[in-house]
Amino acid sequence: MKKKKYLKSFKKKFGGAIRVFIVGGAAADPVVAEGLQGFGFAFLQGYGLTETSPILALNQIDNFKNNAAGIPLTNVELKIMDKDEDGIGEIYAKGDSVMLGYYKDQEKN
Repeated sequence: MKKKKYLKSFKKKFGGAIRVFIVGGAAADPVVAEGLQGFGFAFLQGYGLTETSPILALNQIDNFKNNAAGIPLTNVELKIMDKDEDGIGEIYAKGDSVMLGYYKDQEKN
């Protein structure tokens, strides 16, 4: 019973209405994810960029890995190019949410 009371108090400190933390600005340490999950919060890792409005991939509440960016969203295609021996490479994205270019800046397009 003490644990429930403590968790309720802890959640209230975050505003009381948070249902899920979604992190995508940088990879979160899986230990942090597990810690928040231990307090009863859903914690999901995602991946995106400002230029992709802003998300490309996300873990699912009922299907997640704390050390992965998740699966591509609907209408998003992802490809890893120029992979090294560990499968690490550059991410190419295609989809309606990917911007076409920089506004009035032909040099960057």
